[in-house]
Amino acid sequence: MRTSRQIVLRSRPRGAPVVEDFALERVPVPALEAGEFLLRNLMISLDPGIRQRLSLIDSYVRLIDLNAPLTSATLGVVADSRDPRVAVGDHLVAGLCAEIIKYLDVEAVTRDPLAV
Repeated sequence: MRTSRQIVLRSRPRGAPVVEDFALERVPVPALEAGEFLLRNLMISLDPGIRQRLSLIDSYVRLIDLNAPLTSATLGVVADSRDPRVAVGDHLVAGLCAEIIKYLDVEAVTRDPLAV
């Protein structure tokens, strides 16, 4: 079985985030089913809004739970596909967890990352 790596929030930062606030974990990646594909993330957005999601600050954005993967906008390349609408090598934008490989369906992505 394939595995991926994801960045997980271990503790709420007190001040500036430090490495110890996070962990890098291996997670299984299930076999693709018809209509799904694997996206290998190349870039993960760590914009200022993430700080609010890491802390306990009252905000309009949903907090990232402790021991849960970080989620943000990602830019990735299709590594494998069982969807005829998505080709290996396509570059796509998605709102995903901060992990190396993720399986999805085509409705979860933006087709042309340069248009975003």
